[in-house]
Amino acid sequence: ELVKYEHNETPVDLSEYSEGTVKEARDSEVGSKYILKGVVAYITYANGMAPNGVFLVDETESIYIYDLELASRVAIGDEIEVACERTYFIVSTEIDLAAKWGYLGSCQMVNPILIKQEKSNKEFNKDWIPDFTVKGIMNTSVTENITTSIFKVTAYVKRVPGSGFVNFYIDDLDNATGSYCYSLCNGKDFEYLTEFDGKICTVYLSPFNCKSTNASAFFRFVPVLVLDEGYKMDLKDAPQFVLDYVVGDQFYDKYTSDPELEVVTSVSNEELGFEGVEVTYSTSDENVAKFEDEEGKLVLHVLATGTVTITAKAKLGDVEVTLEKEIECEVDVEYQSITVSEAFSKADGTIVEVRGVVSASLVNQKGFYLIDDTGMIAVRTTQDVLALVKLGDEVIVKGTKTHYTKDATKRLGQLLLEDSELVVNFYGNHEFNKTNLITDKTIDDLLTLRDTNDDITGNYYQVTLYIKKYVSTYTTNYYLTNVKGGDNTIYLYAGSGSQYKWLDPYVDVEATFIVAFTDWNTKADFRACVLAAVDGDNLIINDLNFR
Repeated sequence: ELVKYEHNETPVDLSEYSEGTVKEARDSEVGSKYILKGVVAYITYANGMAPNGVFLVDETESIYIYDLELASRVAIGDEIEVACERTYFIVSTEIDLAAKWGYLGSCQMVNPILIKQEKSNKEFNKDWIPDFTVKGIMNTSVTENITTSIFKVTAYVKRVPGSGFVNFYIDDLDNATGSYCYSLCNGKDFEYLTEFDGKICTVYLSPFNCKSTNASAFFRFVPVLVLDEGYKMDLKDAPQFVLDYVVGDQFYDKYTSDPELEVVTSVSNEELGFEGVEVTYSTSDENVAKFEDEEGKLVLHVLATGTVTITAKAKLGDVEVTLEKEIECEVDVEYQSITVSEAFSKADGTIVEVRGVVSASLVNQKGFYLIDDTGMIAVRTTQDVLALVKLGDEVIVKGTKTHYTKDATKRLGQLLLEDSELVVNFYGNHEFNKTNLITDKTIDDLLTLRDTNDDITGNYYQVTLYIKKYVSTYTTNYYLTNVKGGDNTIYLYAGSGSQYKWLDPYVDVEATFIVAFTDWNTKADFRACVLAAVDGDNLIINDLNFR
């Protein structure tokens, strides 16, 4: 634990450093050395709430300076002059994944030498900061050099407690699009945001870095300044909001079959204070695509191959705004594919195109279970692909049939289609296929299977059991067990307990579930995933990756 820094002044040769603005430093090559002047706008913290870096702002831009000693010596509002070196930072475990998405790293300065410091309690310059949206930040390519810059947004601030930690989220006005604040202190460094919880605020927001995974790379935030200015939406802005955050997101860029897509025709938002924004639609060529009224619902149908422009108009009172979106339509095309069982028979490493129905979400992995009349297989993919499909869609996916394992000497691993791409979406609302559902296993059978080395991650089982929930200070875990509170348990694989919160109504209650074994972490035994809970004739399907 850090107790104190003892600073010793040493002679410094500044001849290698160029005086410049923060923007010039941001735009410079890695390794460039600059003398920068500006105001300390924010201080970040490492484990134990030890200061570990500062945001420096001048009249041109913002940049983060990483250094524990500097951060411990200055305060927010100080005017400082510092010699430092330009770099990008990526956590070592994510370097390869970041390269996959073209993310260079968090834009930073390092190895700072504090030349001058004035305790002034000065506000940082905001004249250069652009008005933007959280959605605009999240939609910006991670290849763009925007990390540690600052944007002015209007956004929800949300506090979400976990087991031994607290997450703070900054979400756009749709109360959905956003990300979490990056913390090394389990959220303690952002507790000052608690007073803004649930409020729409003016936030000077920095996309601080990116989290890089197999499925995506996405920005994580540092809110440099938050102001509660009593936001209330001007009603004349409501129609544009509806187009930007509701209407436009309904449509894909390309349709490969008739989506039979029901569209919204009226939008109200109690939190933002507007009601009854009416939306109308038309297409430029009804021979290619058209909207039809079906039993009081407006439905988009794709009829032929071609390109068509959808025009949507949102109106409230005297204010009407228009959105145009061009979509590509491609129907009646022949596609080659194989069944799930045929994919099973292929050698690991074989690229295959498999047809089936998107049937349930994977847990703690980006993807879904693909099921047809011949079997089930896990499909691991990207967030972009997940955005193009929904539960019940019939699809063809292209991926590498393989077994994922962290240690091939222990067990074969998780059967899956890896790095999967969407070939075609036939859409639909197909029911969960139970053709190959195994229904004759007891808890003892499952416990025996759990401890085997057999290739069982392509099977799915219907069992009547209990859900057991265990909560400690730092973790929440869920288990399958044969009796209420029983000790014969099968662990449900998850990254955090919140991923199975939807099972809370079934805790300590005998119920029927559809489950599969998983082997993502190569533990001593198989873990399990709940695909669905059976409620009479209905299925409550695990939709984690589709929320």
